[in-house]
Amino acid sequence: MQHILQTLRNLSILFGLLLISSPAFSQEEETTPMDSTEVDSVVKPEVKLAKQYERFRLAIDTVTNLVTYKAVVDQTETGLDSFYVRAKKWCDRKYNLQKNKKMVLFDKPNEKLILKGHFDSYTSTGKYNKVYNGTITFQMTLIFKDDKYKYIIDNIYWEPQKPATKDEEKLQAKEDEKDLPVPLEYYLNAKTRVKVHDNRLRCADTEFQSLITDMKKTLQNPIQIDEEEF
Repeated sequence: MQHILQTLRNLSILFGLLLISSPAFSQEEETTPMDSTEVDSVVKPEVKLAKQYERFRLAIDTVTNLVTYKAVVDQTETGLDSFYVRAKKWCDRKYNLQKNKKMVLFDKPNEKLILKGHFDSYTSTGKYNKVYNGTITFQMTLIFKDDKYKYIIDNIYWEPQKPATKDEEKLQAKEDEKDLPVPLEYYLNAKTRVKVHDNRLRCADTEFQSLITDMKKTLQNPIQIDEEEF
């Protein structure tokens, strides 16, 4: 009987040891290794860099190094004389050639027309607001062939508005444009006040695009040739 009791005691001790060593009774906490993507998200947070300011650019002619708008426009079934008359009427509508005859050189023997044009210059102060600040002058050359023509706009300058008061005159004297009128290339190459200059360039470009669109539209419209106009 004593032998049986001793055996039962030994079995109960063994059973207790097994229970203590089981995972349910283990005092050590198991750790789950982090996924590599989780580590990256913690160690390397996303950093947003400020976007670098980009200057406004205009096309520069590689030969003259001047800001230049130019293109060849194909227009079938339109003769050289018809182009010439349409262009003359467009210039007259824009600049009243009766009062400003010297603005346009009609060089028909060489199939070209040269316009010394201008338009008001503005600075944008908001999405829908702009302020007058002077005049843009330019030269436009139109060269005609049968069924096509070429336009070239260059020699572009900005002239500031005339100061209305002595205070405005002093303020204008502080501007860094000492030699007036100012070629548009100056603003493209300036290292200071770049946002101010880019504003002026954008406004000028908008006006030039509008001028070119209007000119193309007029040269597309059919006009009866009047020999007395030559």
